[in-house]
Amino acid sequence: MKRIVILTSLFLMLCFLAGCAEKETSAPEPAEVSSGKEETSDPALVEDDADPLFAENDEEVRDYLSSFENRVGSSDKVFYTTFPVTEDTSIWDRFIERSSAGEKAEITIGQITIEGDLIYSYLFYNGESYYMGVDMSRDKFKGDLDGFYSCRGWYLQLDITDVDEEEYNLSSGKYERVIAYLTQLDYSAIKMEEGQVYNMPVEFGVCSFIRAKAQ
Repeated sequence: MKRIVILTSLFLMLCFLAGCAEKETSAPEPAEVSSGKEETSDPALVEDDADPLFAENDEEVRDYLSSFENRVGSSDKVFYTTFPVTEDTSIWDRFIERSSAGEKAEITIGQITIEGDLIYSYLFYNGESYYMGVDMSRDKFKGDLDGFYSCRGWYLQLDITDVDEEEYNLSSGKYERVIAYLTQLDYSAIKMEEGQVYNMPVEFGVCSFIRAKAQ
């Protein structure tokens, strides 16, 4: 498999090569998630740019993701999930707000491996379903996996659970873990390295991060 990350990237790979558990937050049905509801602020997202990507083509998305640097904070268009706590979730919040309202929405996510490499992914909601492309080309320990893979799913599931700050040596406060993944996948749309045979995942990991709870 691969030894990937801080709870965030590790979750992504485990979901892809095996499967987790899930269900819910979709397009047709706004804003509810299985373990809670996403509180949103008001920030800027990639789609606020003059020229949003809004892409569902593997080649186009691969080229787009390959343009980012292997460094956290190198782009203000990316939602970086940092360890132990992701301080700024504004890009994520706006994506959830828009997609839950049935609007077209996109987000670029940067997740860090244990070795410090970045895995970039692009998630696009077209008003009905989700497309996700993942670029692992920067990960030196990706093993036999191809540098890029993609998937389509009908629902974005959000599991939100409380976190014990002592477990992660966090400063005093209330924290929660957000785990996001796609469900009801279109298996014909999952692109993997030629010749590789994997168990088809039940879910497709999007990202995982810890954040301070809204007061």
